[in-house]
Amino acid sequence: IAILASRRLGARAFREAEASRQSSIMARPSRLAATTEFVRAIVPPKLGHKDIDRQHRSLASKTATLRVAYAHNDDQADIELLVHELIDAFAHHLQAEIHAMGRLGVSRMDEDVEADRMQLAGAEYDFDHYRAGGMTLEALIDRIGGPLVAGHLMRRHPVLPSMESL
Repeated sequence: IAILASRRLGARAFREAEASRQSSIMARPSRLAATTEFVRAIVPPKLGHKDIDRQHRSLASKTATLRVAYAHNDDQADIELLVHELIDAFAHHLQAEIHAMGRLGVSRMDEDVEADRMQLAGAEYDFDHYRAGGMTLEALIDRIGGPLVAGHLMRRHPVLPSMESL
């Protein structure tokens, strides 16, 4: 009887362990894992200019943080702050990139620069529209949390000489 009871308990313990293992596999990834996965998906190859490459990675990270915060149901005010910070960082990056390239004697195509500026203006408009109650937070994030940065990163950037080598 003792052997039969231990087998039964062993089988139940095995089933419980298996069920907990399956539920942990099916659980949402942690914030760090989800953010890292999203960043890897949108970070472009390096251009050769340390500051611009860092800014591109930072924009990708801010975008991932926004998407993950929304997916994990963070407070609405925190998500709005992340949207605002992303738009500001993107605007700063566009200016910094133009100036850095100018110092190196390289420029992006006018059409690409204009497309970035239009995308920034669209993001600012969408954020204002959201604040006025004309758009849901989910719609705002779908329009900004990815397309804004990914659109810029997907545009052709010339390879730059390293500032350190000049």
